[in-house]
Amino acid sequence: MDKKGYYIIDTQGQKFTVSVTSHLGKNVATVNAMTKTERSSDGTANGFGWVVVKDLAMEKYIVGLYKEIVDFPNYSKHDPSGKEAFYFFGLKGLKHDKANEYIIMIGVVGASSGQVSIEIQGKKYTEKLKNGAAVFRSTEWPFDLEGLFPITIVRNGKSYTYYRTLLEAGTSHSYFQHQFIIFDRDFDGIENN
Repeated sequence: MDKKGYYIIDTQGQKFTVSVTSHLGKNVATVNAMTKTERSSDGTANGFGWVVVKDLAMEKYIVGLYKEIVDFPNYSKHDPSGKEAFYFFGLKGLKHDKANEYIIMIGVVGASSGQVSIEIQGKKYTEKLKNGAAVFRSTEWPFDLEGLFPITIVRNGKSYTYYRTLLEAGTSHSYFQHQFIIFDRDFDGIENN
């Protein structure tokens, strides 16, 4: 309890493991790390112990869709929320003219092959699925692009259309790259996470 009577959870100096898998669930990397420890003069935690783990940088993974499971074992053995899963796109090998080019990446969970199309401003763009992702790029799309976009996936003779809304596509680094994920593991046209 702090001086004001608040209970503060101390997440500093905590061990955690991050398991990175491919879009098909194959292990790609396992990273063990620990949160920072920073204390105020009175011994209380100064912050949450944020840490940057360089082995988890998106630029270290080839272009594609990945899943990471972050596990804080000191918490997860008592509370299921001590373990959480996230998806991310690998960016290694992705060339991007950040000043002039807009990129939209679409990931498909559980798909190793197929074709992905997206309709933008009345024009259809099609790319092959590689490593669980399709990368679309244009210098013609406006940087204030927004709207509801149909995304069609064709696999093994079946075709399903999903929709995603784009409201703001800029990154915190002032370039335009947006990412969507389709969660249809059994490819029946119904998404489920």
